[in-house]
Amino acid sequence: MKTSARAVVLLCAVTCGLAGCRNGERLRDVEMSTPLLGRALPTLEVTDLGHQPFDLGTLHGRNILLNLWATWCVPCREEMPELEHLQGLYAPEDLSIVGISFDDMDSAFIVEFLEENQITYTNLLADGVAVLDALGVNPGIPHTILIDREGVVRGHWPGRFRPSEPNTATLLRSIVTP
Repeated sequence: MKTSARAVVLLCAVTCGLAGCRNGERLRDVEMSTPLLGRALPTLEVTDLGHQPFDLGTLHGRNILLNLWATWCVPCREEMPELEHLQGLYAPEDLSIVGISFDDMDSAFIVEFLEENQITYTNLLADGVAVLDALGVNPGIPHTILIDREGVVRGHWPGRFRPSEPNTATLLRSIVTP
């Protein structure tokens, strides 16, 4: 019995590591080696919270901080207040925070979650596997992606996003401030 319990624990640890579970810590070297940097954001199939198709292209001309999350993801929940604060620092035309929930449930639950947590920035819904495949990034959430006004990816943070880290704050300012 002890051997099978150890095998289950080992299997869970390996699966979690492969799926991107990082206990909320960002892998510092990964953000600079992502295949997204310097490329146009690929087309992502997303809907608004009313399940109507939403074209991210309507945000072209704005800097966008795209955050991939789910209600069950602890690091995602931890970074949401910081994203909300960040949205309050900038006019929407300077920086738009956009969340994409990977939750596979009724959108009413997600709306209630956002209201309870006082999250007011734009949130959308998507099939997580399809979005991660389209982006070509490692599985797991959260992921945060900075897209400039021309639609080019300028930053990618797999794992817990920390906007107050010096390198992150400098990059944000350099993109948002023309």
